[in-house]
Amino acid sequence: VRLRMDGYHEDVRAWYAAADAFVLPSRSEGSPNVLLEAFAAGCAVVAAGVGGVPEIAEDGVSAWLVPGSDARALASGIEAVLTDANLAARLRQGALAAAARFTPAARASALHALYAQVQA
Repeated sequence: VRLRMDGYHEDVRAWYAAADAFVLPSRSEGSPNVLLEAFAAGCAVVAAGVGGVPEIAEDGVSAWLVPGSDARALASGIEAVLTDANLAARLRQGALAAAARFTPAARASALHALYAQVQA
């Protein structure tokens, strides 16, 4: 396994393109933009299914979701994505489909509809 931690970069598209997998091991999350960025880049995603992550990512479709704070499950998910080319390809396809549902325009439209419903 090769791992690089190069610090802050303003344009991360090349890093997503080079990744064999994107891992979000959070113990707590809201609606993580980094997950949407990884989806838009077509990454195979392994993520802790905490907070708002399961509202964005569908387990086994757009991401491999594991329980939060379960290091063994996270390691198993990473291993599965790195060793099963069919799984990784399926997750990449699902990630791109999820990204299409969560564009900035779609998110703004959903918020507008929610505000309109609350005001009614």
